[in-house]
Amino acid sequence: MTLRDVLRGIPVLAGGEPGTEEIAGIAYNSKSVRPGSLFAALRGAARNGLDFVAEAEANGAAAVLSSWPRPQASRAAWVQVADAREALALAAANFYGHPADGMKVVGVTGTKGKTTTTYLVEAVLLEAGASPGVIGTITYRRPGWSVPAPRTTPPSPTAPERRTSVRNWCAGPKRSRLASTVRIFWFEAGMKSWSAPRA
Repeated sequence: MTLRDVLRGIPVLAGGEPGTEEIAGIAYNSKSVRPGSLFAALRGAARNGLDFVAEAEANGAAAVLSSWPRPQASRAAWVQVADAREALALAAANFYGHPADGMKVVGVTGTKGKTTTTYLVEAVLLEAGASPGVIGTITYRRPGWSVPAPRTTPPSPTAPERRTSVRNWCAGPKRSRLASTVRIFWFEAGMKSWSAPRA
């Protein structure tokens, strides 16, 4: 997929029109960057992604998405946006083909009881003959498949990837298309994204 396609619908402040660089993946951790990746240089609580651009480029980043202007030493295509976290969420949705669009998505949020609620909803749907997928705090799962959740909230590059996995499972002819999330990091609503408030 080209950089232009990955960034479709995302307003660019500087760096010109996104080009035809081939994007093979999206990462916000420079250690996860592989050749052809789009690296999102995000503001952090202790460190900033701008500090890791050189490492990301050394690992093969084809382009950088950031709220900061391009540093002189950067060699990769640079795309400056107003809000890099929001742009990252939208870019990931574009890259993975908007997996939430083909499913009924239920977000469970609150202070207590989110995990219990997803297990109860999942049990009811299974009993009704549906095939729900869950992206939760303990596991990411669907019938016949489960992996431990590495963190309580999947970051935006992995959330659509997980939804794609769930959508592919739920796409059978008689399966209900439903995914339940314990905490929503983002979801799409007409090209807008929403970030959940911190608990």
